[in-house]
Amino acid sequence: MIITLVKRTALAVFFAAMASTAHATLIVAPGAAAAVEGDSNNCFPFTCGAQRYQQVYDSSIFGGATGAITEIRFRVEDGYSSFINQPFDLLVRLSHTTATPATLSTTFASNIGADETTVLSGNIALSGTGGSGPNPFDIVLDVNDIFTYNGIGNLLLDITMFSGIAGPQFDSVQSVGAGLMQRVWSTTGNSSATSGNIAGDIGLVTQFNIGGTNGIPEPTTLALLGLGLAGLAASRRRKH
Repeated sequence: MIITLVKRTALAVFFAAMASTAHATLIVAPGAAAAVEGDSNNCFPFTCGAQRYQQVYDSSIFGGATGAITEIRFRVEDGYSSFINQPFDLLVRLSHTTATPATLSTTFASNIGADETTVLSGNIALSGTGGSGPNPFDIVLDVNDIFTYNGIGNLLLDITMFSGIAGPQFDSVQSVGAGLMQRVWSTTGNSSATSGNIAGDIGLVTQFNIGGTNGIPEPTTLALLGLGLAGLAASRRRKH
C-alpha cells in the first residue's frame, strides 16, 4: 500500500508538471538570437520616455505555431544592470498585418490589421535581470490571453508608452534576422504620434509564449504538491 501511494505521488507531480507545459510553444524572434546576444541594443520603447512603437514579425518566425499569445518577453542587453519592479504606463495591441518587414509604413495606422486587439493596458511593474549576456527573457508583458495567432499571418506588436523609466538598454538586432523583423518608432516624448521613423535597428529580440499558460507552476509549487501527497501517504501508513 505504501509503495502504491508513493508511486501515485510521483505520478501526480509528474503529470502536474506535464499538464502545465504541454501546450506551450516558446518562439524567439529572430531565432538566430535565441541563445546568443543580438548584434545591437536599444531603449525603445521602454526606457527612453513616452513614445509610439510598432514592430512587425514575419510569419516564418513562428513555424506554423497557433494559439493564444499569453506572454511577450524581452531581455536586458549584455553588461547592463538589473531593474526590479519599475513602473510603466503603457498600451499594448496585437494584430495580424499585411505589412511585411520590407513594406512596414512610417504611418502607424497603415500597419494595423483588421483584428487589432488590446492585450494590455495601464500601469504595470516590470523587472529584468542584467549582467553578462545573453540574459534571460524575464522582462514579461503578461498580456491578456485574448489574441489568437493564426500561424500564417505577419504579427504586429503595437506599443504606446505613456511613461516609463530611464533604465538599461534592451537586447536588439540590426542585421541578424534581417528580412524577418522591422520596427517604426516615434520621437521620444510623443506617445500620440501618428507617424515615425524606420532607421537603425530592425527590432528587439523577443520571446513569445503561444498557446501556453502564464500560470505555469514554479518548481517550488510542484515540490509542495509532492510533499503534500507524501504526507498523505505517511498518514495512511500510520493509520494502518
